[in-house]
Amino acid sequence: MNQRLPFGVLTCFFGAGALLHGYFYEYEYMVMGSVLWTVLWIRMMLKDPFPPLSSFHLVLALLAAMYGASIFYAADREQAISEAIKISGLLPLAFIATTLSWKSFERLPQVWIWCGTIVTAIGVIWHMDRNGRLESTIEYANALAIFLLIALLAAVIRFVQSGKNPTLIASAILAAGLLLTMSRSVWVLWVGAMIACVFMFREVRKPVVWTRLLLGHAGGFLIAALVRRDPLFFWQRVKSIQPETSELQIRLVYWKDSLSLLSDHWLGGAGGGGWSMLQPLYRSKDYFVRYVHNHFLQISLDIGMIGLVLFLVLVIAFYAKCWELLSSWKMNADRVRIVKSAVLFVTVLLLHAGFDFDFSFPLLFGLLVCLMAVPFNQELEAKPPDSRSRTVFYRIAAAIIPAFLIWSGWVGTGYLYKRAAIAAVESGAPEESQQSFEKAAKMLPWSHTTRYESAKAYVLMGNAARNPAFYRLAEARLGEAIRLAPYEDLYRSFMDDVNKAVPNK
Repeated sequence: MNQRLPFGVLTCFFGAGALLHGYFYEYEYMVMGSVLWTVLWIRMMLKDPFPPLSSFHLVLALLAAMYGASIFYAADREQAISEAIKISGLLPLAFIATTLSWKSFERLPQVWIWCGTIVTAIGVIWHMDRNGRLESTIEYANALAIFLLIALLAAVIRFVQSGKNPTLIASAILAAGLLLTMSRSVWVLWVGAMIACVFMFREVRKPVVWTRLLLGHAGGFLIAALVRRDPLFFWQRVKSIQPETSELQIRLVYWKDSLSLLSDHWLGGAGGGGWSMLQPLYRSKDYFVRYVHNHFLQISLDIGMIGLVLFLVLVIAFYAKCWELLSSWKMNADRVRIVKSAVLFVTVLLLHAGFDFDFSFPLLFGLLVCLMAVPFNQELEAKPPDSRSRTVFYRIAAAIIPAFLIWSGWVGTGYLYKRAAIAAVESGAPEESQQSFEKAAKMLPWSHTTRYESAKAYVLMGNAARNPAFYRLAEARLGEAIRLAPYEDLYRSFMDDVNKAVPNK
């Protein structure tokens, strides 16, 4: 089968995602999902060969279906719709990934290596950091760090295989970027992953190889020290790696409070985004975080224990399939290395996801999906698929995908109007934003955030013009937002402030 299209699509997915905030914002992942669904639909119409359905595809489809079902009972319908579209966008990625040949799987890590290298260079050159931590185009240091760690491990394994200096140079740049993120949890995983490489890949144990790898890492440290102009820039962060670290302690509070919410919504969860909406009712301290900083808990809060079980089934199926392959005498050395690499990368991603919200970035969740697709590759199928069942499936999918594309395109356009309106406000022209807010509100009748942002713009206009009419318009918009999100404390406190500015209130 021609590999240009699937490999090209995945290359574009990772390349664009690395530059576009990891697809974190609504309009980005909606456009990304629409492109992936369109590619899948075109291939189905052309009757290109596709892999048989496996437990991998089935569990992902069930997870997406549960996020879709949660829309009807979610505490925050807007976020539930967004999360459902986000997760659904990974389904075509899974189908495309399982059509890759082993040779293409072997080439895919090179994409991550160069994406990580470019993102690091962009962040350093344009000083894209916050509070002394490199964020680059991802705009979140920990998410950038875990992406760079996977790219660095891919570079290490690639260097062990080829021994080429460009890969070693790339590993030095990636190591520098990883150090500049100042992400302590990822540094710990970095050390553990390098130790695992020694045990998993015997080539790494050769003195010449590990000596050159150490030199590459030393080069990364030198680059980072030159950027910071301080050879001990990392020392305070290293010393603070301990159980009493404030970030870990506050995460423990999030997790404890989330269990109280989960006890009330254990079966189907509170819907996508339910935690951010309902946490004022359950938190033990005064804080607000959109995500609970633990993906396993996040899934439970979103779609309940059934959703968590499905995700764990997916993880177990991956490891079981990898074990089966590594125990097989039919596997040659190259395929063994690919499967071992997938095991290492997936383990690193899952461990870090237990302490942060990495998979809320579709770039990183997509990376996990592509890696989990490795053992389910079509070349491993020992028998031809049931053509009748596949025909039925593809006919159903071919009918559903266009409808889904139209709907997600509509929603994505609405969020583009919202984004344009917010950009107008940020540029100092709130009066120009309201037309876009109106369009967004009509296209997204469930969007309370659109009404809230519109109200903020009206308040700015009222402050500038000293005209109470603008405050009344803001009050009306906030009233709509509160009706859509009655548990949102922020809206109510803002409404109190607006009421104070309205005469005769």
